[in-house]
Amino acid sequence: MLDVGCGTGSLALEARRRVGIGGSVHGIDASPEMIECATQKARDAGLAAEFRQAAAQTLPFADACFDRAPSTLMLHHLPRAEREQCAREIRRVPNRAVACRSSISMRPRPHPEARCSTSTRTATSRPTTSSRSSAMPACG
Repeated sequence: MLDVGCGTGSLALEARRRVGIGGSVHGIDASPEMIECATQKARDAGLAAEFRQAAAQTLPFADACFDRAPSTLMLHHLPRAEREQCAREIRRVPNRAVACRSSISMRPRPHPEARCSTSTRTATSRPTTSSRSSAMPACG
């Protein structure tokens, strides 16, 4: 499973608990602070999940290499023009199902997971562009 826009890793870690020994779970997020937090949460929980910094608009994975690619509460972080590219990428990498859920509001509200449970750091940086390497890594 690939959690697109994984943030602090909550969905990916819950999936890790459910996929069993033969499954793998990956998460990507544009924010290095979120990836650091997700990695620490996985380590603290003793769960094997791979988190990496990447933009949802240019996912660094081959076509159809994951069973699932959910994305929750992430699209609203992207400029309107980049949401379509993100949707194409989210449809490209799973071989089965895609699930997207976003919350777009006119009033700014603090993100419920802005604080990492294992750190006092607050993550606010979310770059929206990244370059994809020419070689696509295989799925884990």
